[in-house]
Formats: sequence, C-alpha cells, structure tokens
Amino acid sequence: YLVGVIILMAILFSHYSPAQVAARQWVNIQDYAQHYTDDYGSTLTGIVVQVDVFLTGIAILVIFLALHEITDPAWRILTRIGCSFAIVLAATSCTMYYIQIASVHQTIVNGGDLVGLAQFAESNPSSPAMAVMQLAWTFFYGLTTLVVAPIFHHKGVEKWIRWCFVANGVIGIIVGICYSFGIVWVLPLSMVSLIVVGSAYPLLAIYFDRAYKRLQESV
Repeated sequence: YLVGVIILMAILFSHYSPAQVAARQWVNIQDYAQHYTDDYGSTLTGIVVQVDVFLTGIAILVIFLALHEITDPAWRILTRIGCSFAIVLAATSCTMYYIQIASVHQTIVNGGDLVGLAQFAESNPSSPAMAVMQLAWTFFYGLTTLVVAPIFHHKGVEKWIRWCFVANGVIGIIVGICYSFGIVWVLPLSMVSLIVVGSAYPLLAIYFDRAYKRLQESV
C-alpha cells in the first residue's frame, strides 16, 4: 500500500501526470487520445497509475480484514462495518480501473473506436468513471477509516493512527458529497487526505507488530 501511495504521489506531481493532462488539455476524447499516444511519458504514467490504484484497492481491503482479526472482540463491530465499506471501495475502484486498463487504455493505444469512450475515461472530470473513482476513494475510503478510527483508543502510536483516520474520513466524505453537487474545486483536498492517511500506515505496521508480539507471549 505504501509503495503504491509513493508511486501515485510521484506521478501525480510529475510533468506527465494524467491529472495534469486532464486539467490543462482535456477538451474531448480525440484530443486526449492524441496527446496520450504522442507522448510516451503520458502513456507510461497513465498505465502505471491505473495498475497501481487497482492493486491499492485490494491492499486496503486486506489490511482492514487483518485489522479485524487482531482487534479486541469488544470493538469488532466497528472493524466489521469498516471491512464492509472497504469491500465496496475495493469493488468499485478495481472495476473502474480495470475498465481504464482493459478498455480505455487499450482502445487508445490500439487506435480503436473512440465514440463514447469519453464517458469511461477517468481523466474526463465530468465522466461517470471519475464519479465512480470519487465514490470509492473519497466517500467509501472516508467511511472505512472514520468508522475504524475509534478502535485506536490508546495514546502514542494509536493516537496518531486515530487522528489520521479521522482526518481522511472527514475530508473524504466532504469531498465525495461536494463532488456529487458539482463542486469540483474541492478535489485537490482528496490528495491532501491521501497523504495524511498514508502516514498512518507505517504506524499501523508498528501496531500489527506489537499485536503479533503479544500473541507470541500469550502462546
């Protein structure tokens, strides 16, 4: 998951970022496809982001399922609800990015029929594909971390994990709701949220390690 976030951040702020292409050069699918194929850097970074986020959705689901297994039974109702949201996140994100990889990318690089493809292109800020991405990575990711945050009720590492998860939850839900009303200027906040919650995962690794040591001591 952390490797995926680092790759995503590096690409999003690069010269060849698909997000920057969409913001500066999206007019229609024909112009976007021409830029996509004329610029090898854009083509390469596009497919790397798509594969990266596809795998990241699966990684998040695995992490929260593992978290559910080691959580005190008194708190498992929250982790179970969080895992349910994570399943929706993974399903919607993986579906959308598989479409990007298998349909949008392949159609463009192989010179296929572009008619109607704009509605499936993630880089089109008004496309249903973008809406599904926001639903997954703002609204449902926000719900996932917000619901699970209270289980980290101790000080130290758990305190920082809790507040990172709360921040991602609040920002994600707000951005998801705003996008549904056409307020797109809030979308950069989702990148801030992704960076904030990303910092919780090294701490979560410590949390898992401590739980494993407690288990070993009890055996």
